[in-house]
Amino acid sequence: MKPLISLRSLLACGFYTFLLVTAATLIFGVCSPRAIAAPVLVEFMASNDRSLYDEDGQSSDWIEIFNPDPTSIDISGWFLTNDPSELDKWELPTGVVLPSGGSLIVFASNKDRDVGELHANFKLSKEPGGYLALVEGDGQTVANGYIDYPEQFDDISYGLAQTGSGSDVTIIPENSISRILVPTSDIGTTWRDRLFDDSSWPSGNTGIGYDYGNLIGSNGDVRSETEDTNATVYVRIPFTIDSPESLTSLTLRMKYDDGFAAYINGTLVASAGAPASPQWNSVATADNPDSAAVIFEDFNIPIGPNLLGKGGNILAIQGLNRSTGSSDLLVLPQLDATTAATNPGLGEAGYFQSSTPATSNGTNQGLPAGAVTFSIPGRGFTNSVSLELSVASPTADIRYTTNGNVPTASSTRYTGNPITITSSQIIRARAYSNGLAPGPVSEEGYIELSSSAESFSSDIPVVI
Repeated sequence: MKPLISLRSLLACGFYTFLLVTAATLIFGVCSPRAIAAPVLVEFMASNDRSLYDEDGQSSDWIEIFNPDPTSIDISGWFLTNDPSELDKWELPTGVVLPSGGSLIVFASNKDRDVGELHANFKLSKEPGGYLALVEGDGQTVANGYIDYPEQFDDISYGLAQTGSGSDVTIIPENSISRILVPTSDIGTTWRDRLFDDSSWPSGNTGIGYDYGNLIGSNGDVRSETEDTNATVYVRIPFTIDSPESLTSLTLRMKYDDGFAAYINGTLVASAGAPASPQWNSVATADNPDSAAVIFEDFNIPIGPNLLGKGGNILAIQGLNRSTGSSDLLVLPQLDATTAATNPGLGEAGYFQSSTPATSNGTNQGLPAGAVTFSIPGRGFTNSVSLELSVASPTADIRYTTNGNVPTASSTRYTGNPITITSSQIIRARAYSNGLAPGPVSEEGYIELSSSAESFSSDIPVVI
């Protein structure tokens, strides 16, 4: 399987092979990957379990669009699709501009959202023969994509090898100057916005709270205002971005006790232990233990087309305690970013054991190890079952469990001798091979039956 490339790229390489699908002509061939025209679908994940969470806290499938060209490109009105017969399936909103070396994450969640965090109106298939394409604004010209992509695996992404990397920068460090308010009445929600006038609020350095020692910044202690009064504190931290288009990823790192809701320029970007619609006197919905509160927890922030402004921006956080009588409170943010890659290069398509949404993919990490085959399918038995396991690769190790747990590299190694099953068990197995990702988990269940079941017969189907 090769990535689709544009017509102008193929003509430059002397390739004219084409495939006609409905009204659109999909051009593909084996031209050098460096000839792939901007922009490209550089990485996607069709079976996301825990690699990246969306704003709803769900592990939706995702797609990364990357611009390898030296100039910015406006892809407003372009389309993403998982169906070659419907090339204009989901339209990118107005204002989507990819800087040179920049990336955009679109969740393939079937939620159909084009404001803030972007969600397409389809999901991706993990089965072999899948289709994914980026289509130009005419709804017919396929700019780049994958036709008949191979089987996809849990938390293993697929895409193009990529060299070059961006720079990591801290936009808001710990101990940043902020404005603080413990509300005594409802002041609405405009305090989250960039242009809100907070000049009358007291200032202090982050972290904000009390009883967390040197994590509490200068003038950041709010015990007297919150204790036995209000479990909420508002914090506003200004920051400046000279070139929003140069940022490819944002990460909010939080030390917090017990909950928070964070907004950039009025848009909710992350939360934990917060009610769905926080009020001026809300409390956290769950405890965050002291041992966890002092360790940064990272929240990926997709950079939507209107999230950041050039110049002044605001990070507004509503800190939440579990109760007004709590013995401690902490709101300590750090905002990190990655800038666009310099001199990005693209290689062949392949799997990545460690996905890299919105950052450089690096080199391909190879196919996962093959699936384990069971000599006997799951069934009921009366005496015993002698089970053999096998995998296509002669150099792969098979690891298995008999307690239903997912096998790891340290699980029992299958040595080639049959596994004798004498009681009801679930056998789960997967293959491990040097340089490859672990193979898919294969499993079968074996149910021990009473000896009288051997002579039992019935014209009525029996479910075990």
